[in-house]
Amino acid sequence: MNINRLKIVGCGGHCKVVLDALSLCEHQFQISLCDSNKDLLGKEFLGVIVDSDMESLSDYLGSIHVAIGQNEVRKKILLQLVNSQSQLITIIHPAAIISKSANIGAGSFIAAQAILGPESHIGQGCIINHSAVVDHEVKVGDFSHIAPNSTLGGRVVIGSEVLVGAGAVILPGISVGDGAIIGAGAVVVEHVKQYTIVKGVPAVCKD
Repeated sequence: MNINRLKIVGCGGHCKVVLDALSLCEHQFQISLCDSNKDLLGKEFLGVIVDSDMESLSDYLGSIHVAIGQNEVRKKILLQLVNSQSQLITIIHPAAIISKSANIGAGSFIAAQAILGPESHIGQGCIINHSAVVDHEVKVGDFSHIAPNSTLGGRVVIGSEVLVGAGAVILPGISVGDGAIIGAGAVVVEHVKQYTIVKGVPAVCKD
């Protein structure tokens, strides 16, 4: 496996955020892009060329990062790569603030100004977006997305495939079940059941 090769999967807006973070990091990767849209082949994003489509990923030898904002799609691709010969790479913006005791799973992305507190745990394939605060002892499950400017208080537990919307606040000790969606700007004061949507201040379940 050529560990100096890095394939970024997905050519949407989140891909540009990831590429920007990489441009500010010290690395020796030869970066290329991959997308399901074959019309993008040969085109460039922030100076990086799209040289492959999804069908070729199974034969790819090198490092991979899936830069897709949608939890369900990101999870599907990452799980397909489990038995491949590629290596999942975690990317951390140099302006993020990461506690020495924080733990970050493979394939996750930590954006600029995000804060990971002491003994926080981020699962695999997660996105902790710009200026998100993940306080002490918080657990974020696999394939979840913590959107910009959101705050997870101490010892919050976030399930897998959860979307915490921009600017949302989850009070300390609250648990959020798998697949739940927390609306932008919501203030969560009670536990959230799996696969439910909550919105508002305080946040309540929306059918």
